[in-house]
Amino acid sequence: MDFPESAVEEQVDLSREDLRFMDMATKSVKHIDGHYQVVLPLRNLSVSMPKNKKVVEQRLCHLKRRLQRDLCRREVGWDVPIPEAVSKEWLKGMQGLHLLDNFELHRCLKALEFGDVITAQLHHFCDVCEDGYGTVTYLIVQNENHQMHSAFIMGKACVAPLKTVTIPRMELIAATMASHMDVLWKKEHHMSLQESVFWTDSASVLKYIRNETTRFKVFVANCVSETLKSSHPSQWRYVDTASNPADAASRGVKVEVFLKDRLWLTGPRFLCQPEIEWPLNPEPVSPLSQDDPEVKKSAVINAVQIGEDSTTHLIHYSSSWIQLKKAVAWWLKYKEWLLSCSRKRKQLTASQSEVSMEQQRRWRQVQYISDLFWRQHKDVADLYSDSVF
Repeated sequence: MDFPESAVEEQVDLSREDLRFMDMATKSVKHIDGHYQVVLPLRNLSVSMPKNKKVVEQRLCHLKRRLQRDLCRREVGWDVPIPEAVSKEWLKGMQGLHLLDNFELHRCLKALEFGDVITAQLHHFCDVCEDGYGTVTYLIVQNENHQMHSAFIMGKACVAPLKTVTIPRMELIAATMASHMDVLWKKEHHMSLQESVFWTDSASVLKYIRNETTRFKVFVANCVSETLKSSHPSQWRYVDTASNPADAASRGVKVEVFLKDRLWLTGPRFLCQPEIEWPLNPEPVSPLSQDDPEVKKSAVINAVQIGEDSTTHLIHYSSSWIQLKKAVAWWLKYKEWLLSCSRKRKQLTASQSEVSMEQQRRWRQVQYISDLFWRQHKDVADLYSDSVF
């Protein structure tokens, strides 16, 4: 096959497979008799290109990983038969795999005869459940006629850790994974993209991301910091669970339901509508409570800062040297008066204590003499008591 030297085509937005195809073709180019010749690529049977069906099957390993995690929690050994309930769930999931032969996904990011793309924007959805968490990304493009098209880019699902993690923390993990997806696809797409939009059905995630005053514990603080490295709080929006396509990635769905539901492949309908038709954020977002388990407890310390000492203030307050001397003299006189009052108070307290001690001493003497008298004149005491009673 001959190609003239002037035939140069500009390649734009090539996929990985296209780039690999062009690389094989470029390496086989030969210049013979003033012309370039290139062999037919993919003629060598050893060359293997990726298959979409294999990729889909790998995505379905989510069920297998979840069952393995549940078996580890039950401490089921490798040589122990799998419980009947777990085996039934696994067999039920395997029975629908043959239906994937009818699964089709258009790889073109825009519809046929869509025209030139004017704007493009990435939308990331994330969701969490007790069994796992996931994200899904869509590319929304708009043409000259203001027509919009939604294209599925990538979905990712992960099993919840074996160690129990709270739902708010897992929601932050999913948000972090969505921000990583945004960084990945901004590098992969060779086109001008508008500011990305992130969607979550968790009000706690919005509170954590929009917080500017409260300090969090280490885990939450690291997740929020990592998320905000590639996004801004204004890019995060709220979506209800029913309209969140990432719910299928976190909870999992049966193959029959997956093939009938187009939400996973095209995203919610509002993505192809003007921004004024998008779901509204819960405004204002209620502030974080100090009782939140992820808020770091802080100690309150009160401090008083003195700008200048009293002597400097007195000097600046006085308008003349004579006035300053009079003020100092009055302050010294007032100081002496306070000291004299303090001394008198101490003397008065001491004299009162001495009088009190003298009275107590005399009372004890009178009581002692009285007891001694009655003991010496016991017969008189008996006669006195008989006459009284």
